Amino acid sequence: MDISELESRGIPRNIAEFLLEKFRENPDRLLMFLNSLQKDIIVFKMKISFSIYSGVVILFLNKRSGSIDFVRAYFSTDPEITKQNIELPWKELVKKISEGYSSFRIDEDISSRVQKLFYSDDNFRKSLLKVTEEGKTLIDIRRFLYTYIPFMFGDDRAVVRFSYERIDLFEFYNFLKNLGIEIPKSLKFIELGKFEATEEEPKGIYEFEVQPVLAPIEGMTVGEMKQGDIVYVTVNPEQSTAELFSVGKEERSTVLFVKKLDFGRYLVYVELGPGFIGKFITKEDIKIKAEKTKSEGVVKEQLFVTTQPQQKQIPVEFTDQKIEEGKVSEGVSFGKDEGFGNKLIFWLVNIAIIAVGIAVVLILLLFM
Repeated sequence: MDISELESRGIPRNIAEFLLEKFRENPDRLLMFLNSLQKDIIVFKMKISFSIYSGVVILFLNKRSGSIDFVRAYFSTDPEITKQNIELPWKELVKKISEGYSSFRIDEDISSRVQKLFYSDDNFRKSLLKVTEEGKTLIDIRRFLYTYIPFMFGDDRAVVRFSYERIDLFEFYNFLKNLGIEIPKSLKFIELGKFEATEEEPKGIYEFEVQPVLAPIEGMTVGEMKQGDIVYVTVNPEQSTAELFSVGKEERSTVLFVKKLDFGRYLVYVELGPGFIGKFITKEDIKIKAEKTKSEGVVKEQLFVTTQPQQKQIPVEFTDQKIEEGKVSEGVSFGKDEGFGNKLIFWLVNIAIIAVGIAVVLILLLFM
């Protein structure tokens, strides 16, 4: 398996290069690993009839992000559209409808309105997430759709039939990319090949528990961590990704996100490779083996520390001019002559005051 084959599956080059390097000694395990990728996308294929319209809806529910990432609706007054077999794999179903699009006389206005209806109904999204949780059965999904679709379309006679299948994130990403459709926010990490610090918890193709490597003397506390700092962790042997990383060996990872919990605890997300997210819980006074990221002239904000706005400072310029003796500024100076004149005036004023005082005393004595 080479990099072009991985890219054809929708895997970005940087992730493909990472996987090929990790499985360089055993390529067969790479295929097994790809087949074991979590199937986080549920593709619903529904045939719906309401009023005078019939059509097919293909909806992609992202279980990881909890969002409806894509909806395609094809509705027409021609009942021929309802003859499509929704048990087919979703790619084949999309292809067949696309090829017969004109013959089905698709009503684009109604189809667009149905798409917006599925996107905007938040109660439908939340309920669909609940009925597709682990432990739920096909009967639970059928009961929900049979009850909710008539209510959603405002038609008690609305009828729905459905089937569904699960696919991984890369297959869904590749489908959207090939159609030239804007990639949803939940899949941006695949498109960018990197993660950005946001208020949301980062997502990856694999998320697993790791343990931080402690360094009581020269380590870094969680309060000192910044996005991009390097911290060392170890991977637990029971993790599904243990075959990718050396069990028990220190692995370099990049800090992505820190979430404050209760009782002085913090949940730290780190990236061990593109798309591979590790997480661990630590306390604020625990020191972890780490490497500080150089700011290179730009101060990085801490991940979870709120700073007060700084007061505006007035720039001060310093010159090489020397201050001459007896001067404090260029415009105002106190020389030796001016100092003597000031002293003379001071003594003359004092003598005048004394003389006036003596004269007053003498006048008072004459009239006594």
